[in-house]
Amino acid sequence: MSRSWALFDVGCGLGEKVSNGETTKNSLPELYRYIEETSDNPQKYINGILFPELCLGHTVFIASDYSMIQSLNKSGNLSSVSLNKPAVLGWIKLEMESIRDWGGYSSDSFEKAYENIYCGLSDEDRLVVNSIQDAIEHSKLPSQREIYHSGLHKVEFFEPDIAPEKLAKYHWDNFLALPRKPVSTVPMTIESAMEFYIRYTDRSVDLLGYNWS
Repeated sequence: MSRSWALFDVGCGLGEKVSNGETTKNSLPELYRYIEETSDNPQKYINGILFPELCLGHTVFIASDYSMIQSLNKSGNLSSVSLNKPAVLGWIKLEMESIRDWGGYSSDSFEKAYENIYCGLSDEDRLVVNSIQDAIEHSKLPSQREIYHSGLHKVEFFEPDIAPEKLAKYHWDNFLALPRKPVSTVPMTIESAMEFYIRYTDRSVDLLGYNWS
């Protein structure tokens, strides 16, 4: 991973019978079972990750693996990358909250371990940890880059099979956001969809007074 410039196909899809990613992410017993099955010395492996007391989720293992690869290849692709441990801790906190099956393990002990680490951080690093949660919450908000949420007045009426030029006029001349529904009442081919997109874009450019040159 540190030295390759390309990926290769292993010839195996990651279907439900192959990938256990979500299971090990949401279930602590399943995670530990996986570690037991894939490691010659599970405890040694756990002791070697970035935050051994927070052995849960996926992020800590991925970050630890990258850190190990980096230590083994000083001149590889990862040689100039620095690991943001506070950010890793922020993701661990999010993954801790998503665990549905704690098995016989105490969630309180993990919460206490997290708090002990968090309290030992500098104010700057705490801001980084907290920024992960803030970024996730912000990502759930409607994007202002989407026409429907760009500040246009939202209306309830809609015209089936509307022409792309007329839709552009509603958006950029009348400043109205029609409901997000299919523009065609019949299935469109890729070619038809692309033609609609091009005609809509061309008319939008004209209405917005944008000069391509």
